Amino acid sequence: SQGATERLKLLKQQYRFPYMFIQEPMVRAKKIDSFKRKLGYQYCFHNCSNKIWIFWSSDYNLDILEDREQQVLVHITQNPGPVDFHLSVVYAKCDENLRRVLWDELRATADRIRGPWGVVGDFNVISEPEEKIGGRPFRIEESIDFISCLSDCDLQDGGFLGS
Repeated sequence: SQGATERLKLLKQQYRFPYMFIQEPMVRAKKIDSFKRKLGYQYCFHNCSNKIWIFWSSDYNLDILEDREQQVLVHITQNPGPVDFHLSVVYAKCDENLRRVLWDELRATADRIRGPWGVVGDFNVISEPEEKIGGRPFRIEESIDFISCLSDCDLQDGGFLGS
């Protein structure tokens, strides 16, 4: 919506985001260039399922290393500068069984990547009951695969913002 786009523009200006990731944009992929211009970025990318949009400025190089249904692996470097790391941007399936593909992909990435690597996004699962608001009660059984993946990949849950 126009309001959401304006809010993103304000956030970009306020925090000077050199890159931005949007999960589930609910807009056709062909409109990404229009959003890129509105947000003031020079480059953009959408993943194969159009669930992850990535925007970045010319101050950074973002090399898309993997484009998967539930995640995109990028190598981010500053142009010029000291920033150099890998990032997996995730928009996980709601179905627990379909998320297992993602967990296996992240494990494979963890085995391959040397140097700093982070994982951000919407995992559609929680690791602790404190993250749950309303709905059905928290069941640890639904989170075991996610928690195991975090452990196997030597990742730490950075918490969440939102619902």
